[in-house]
Parts: sequence; C-alpha cells; structure tokens
Amino acid sequence: MTDAVPGASSLVSYILTGSRHDRTAYRALPEEQHTAYYGLVNTVFSVLVSYHFGGEFLKTDVDRLIRRVAERHPQYGGGVKRVLRSLVAGEDRRSELSVQQMRTAQHLVIRELAKMYPHVQTNAEQIVAEAAALTHLIEPPPPSVPAPTPEPEPEPAPRPAEGVIDGDPEITKLKSELADLDRRYLEMRSAVTESEFTGSDAEHLASVTLGYTGALRRLEFRSGAERKGGRSIAEAVIAAWNVAERERAAGGEELNRRFGAAGDYDPAVLEPTSVEVRSETGACRIGVDRHGRLSEVVFLTNDLFGSAGRDGLADEVAAAIRSAQSTAATSGGHQ
Repeated sequence: MTDAVPGASSLVSYILTGSRHDRTAYRALPEEQHTAYYGLVNTVFSVLVSYHFGGEFLKTDVDRLIRRVAERHPQYGGGVKRVLRSLVAGEDRRSELSVQQMRTAQHLVIRELAKMYPHVQTNAEQIVAEAAALTHLIEPPPPSVPAPTPEPEPEPAPRPAEGVIDGDPEITKLKSELADLDRRYLEMRSAVTESEFTGSDAEHLASVTLGYTGALRRLEFRSGAERKGGRSIAEAVIAAWNVAERERAAGGEELNRRFGAAGDYDPAVLEPTSVEVRSETGACRIGVDRHGRLSEVVFLTNDLFGSAGRDGLADEVAAAIRSAQSTAATSGGHQ
C-alpha cells in the first residue's frame, strides 16, 4: 500500500505477520516523521481496543487481555499492563513509560487483537488506510516532540530505577497530545461510522448503500426487478453503485470541511477490474478494481430469482461483492 502516513505499510505487515522487523521499522524513519507514525499507531490501537471492549473498559476484561499478551511477551508485560490499565478510569500510568516502550506495548496489543479477530487481518490494509485518513483529519502534534531514546531489545520488565519519568514535561506534553488525539479521533470515528451513502438507478430497480470507506453496506432489489433480465439487473446495480460513489465523494468533502482536512478521493477514477469473484451458487460474477470499487456484474444464469426471490439474490450478490472487496484490500487488488 502507499504510505499515506509514514510507516503505514510496515504496520499492515506487522498486523499480518507479527514480525519484529516490521514492528521496529519506524525507527529507521526520519526523525520528523516519527510523530505522524505515532499518531497512526495510536489511532489503530484505539480502533481495535474499542472494538474488543465494546467501549466499556471493565478492569476484569482489561486484565484478561493484559495476561494474554504478557503470556506471549513476558519481557514486555509491564509496559502492556501500564498502557492497557490506562483504559481504566483513574489508572492512567502511561507517564511511567518511555515513548518507545509505549509504542512497543501498543504494537503488541494490536497484533494480539488481530490474531483474536481474523477479519482484522483480512482487512488490515483497509483498517490502516482508514486510520491514516482519520489521522490526517486530526492536527498532528508539533514536530518538536523528541525522537525516542534507543533502547536495547528485548526491553526488560520495568524497574523502579529505570524508565520511570513521571513529571517529565516532554512526556506530560505527549500524554496531553495523545489524549486530545483520542478525543478527536472518537468524534471523527463516530461521524465516519454513521456515514452512509445510497444510490439508485434511474428505474429504481436496485439500491446500493456504501460506507465512508466504500465498503458495501446494503444491496436491495426493488419491486419490478423480477420482470427484468440479467443484463438489465446488472446495469441497474452498476448505475446505483455509481450514484452512491458520487454521494460518498460529496459526503467525504463535507467531512473534510467539518474537520478541516483535504481529501483526494475522486469517484470518476474507476480502474480496470483487478479482482473477480463468483457468487456462492455461481449465479453471477463480480469484478472490482484494486480500490474495491464495483466495475462489473455479470449474471450467469437465466433463473435469477428462483425460490429465494429478490432478497435472496441481493444477499448473494452482496456477499460476492464483499468477498471481492476483501480480496482487493488484502492483496492490493492483485489475485
């Protein structure tokens, strides 16, 4: 993937492989790029942790995840405990960590949650790309934040005499910036999650609803579709999708204005089909470009609706589209 935020591709690779090289690759970035990468990691961390806990950080659940990560990485258990305990009200202990220790702990939690939820690995590139877009919409901390002091690997468990820098003004400043990032991220995340963009063809045979990232949320066939042939239905889906894409572009611009950012999404730039998928019963073939945008629908049978009716066909086509989008996201659009 293109690194919209420095180090994004390494973070995707780390989510997929857990490679130490990918986890520490950011250290080779120029010093002025470290802060942008920290913001990206913090955003992905916030997304996955919020998903795992459902927004309710109960101490017993937090401790369960701490133990899970610490069992695999005992040398980093202290850092992971401090980072995750910060989710529990009144237990913010991140000031006890160096910047590098905090980042290592966040990486390890991200990877552990990715192993717990297979769809996180399947959609790793999309998750990081979305987080990168959100990070761009949030003013990054000033570049004066110092680069982390190199520390040997593996890091020992925190000792009272080392790594405890509570009260350090630079770390206090970083904590404040991360807290502000978390707050503004949640506001942006809520707006993005709730955003839906719907389009319909001229005859109102099909309705397509997309999310902020272009992922298909709903596909519906309306009354009258049963009287049409496969080619007409396919054209209706494509037409409805294109309208939804234009709505998505307009909605993205509105969000950009709201949060003071600039986006580069252009719905007119549809690339050739890169991923093709057949539906479960083989009733149709779906094609998407490398960005997951629908490029073709071909029905391969004359008996489109059968006993399942409009809803059954819509569910089958929608499942094929989601499968194609998932493949495009994980393979860069190349099968």
